[in-house]
Amino acid sequence: KTQTPEKEQAAGVEEQSTEQGNDRVEKEEELVQMEHVHMAIKELFGEPNMHSLRNAKPHSKVLMCSLLLELRQVGLASVAFEEIYNRYTQMCGLHAMQACPWGAAANMISWLGEMRLLICEPGNYGCAQKVSLNVSTDSLEYTLRSQTPEMEWIGDYVQRR
Repeated sequence: KTQTPEKEQAAGVEEQSTEQGNDRVEKEEELVQMEHVHMAIKELFGEPNMHSLRNAKPHSKVLMCSLLLELRQVGLASVAFEEIYNRYTQMCGLHAMQACPWGAAANMISWLGEMRLLICEPGNYGCAQKVSLNVSTDSLEYTLRSQTPEMEWIGDYVQRR
């Protein structure tokens, strides 16, 4: 049977938590606790490319959040850069951030593609360029929610469904 990505990730967290708990039981320690579940979640969502997002500049995080929101809204696998940029400028305006110019935002999207966080349509650089996620939405949501304390409002956007 095929499972949805969410079910697969939940099963991965459960398996990882149980393994960590079993290791402790073998050492005559306590059973599985929430501490083990949190460690499993950190391992599961600790993808190497997500580390680059954690260390990214604030505007890159806002662009990733904008992409996530656009993908949710349209229900497709990819969206045009123009749509991402429009959402990005709206979010910046609402939260007193100075939005980057079009070219700088396009360069950030390219950089996020080089970090393998995004898939950018080759050969089409500009407003019509199609962009899609190359990481799971769950991993992206978790990273944006937990790793942007300087911009708590991003977590609020990510939690809305």
